Amino acid sequence: MPDLHCEHTEFRLIKLSVSVLFSCLIQFAIKQLILLQENSEKQAELDRALREKRAAESELERIYQEGMIQGSKESNDYNQLTLRACNAERARDETVMKVDSLTNQLRRLEMM
Repeated sequence: MPDLHCEHTEFRLIKLSVSVLFSCLIQFAIKQLILLQENSEKQAELDRALREKRAAESELERIYQEGMIQGSKESNDYNQLTLRACNAERARDETVMKVDSLTNQLRRLEMM
C-alpha cells in the first residue's frame, strides 16, 4: 500500500515549487516589461537628442554660411570705402598741388 503521507508531502512540494516558479516567472516578466518600457523611453530621448543635435548643427551651418556671406559683403564694403578714401586723398593732394601751383603763378604775375 502506498504511503499517502509521502505522496501528499511530495504533491505539496511540487505544488509549492510550481507556485514559486510561476511567481518567479511573473516577476521576471514584470521586470522585462519595465525594462522594455525604460528602453523605449531612453530610445525616444536619444532620438529627440539626435534631432535636436542635427537641428543645432544645421542652424550653426546656416549662421556660418550667413557669416561668410556677410563677412564677404563687409570685406567688399571695406575695400570700396578704402578705395574711395584713397581716391579722395589723391584728389585732395592734386587739388593742394594745383592751389600751390596757382599761388606760385599768381605771385610771379604780381612781381611783374
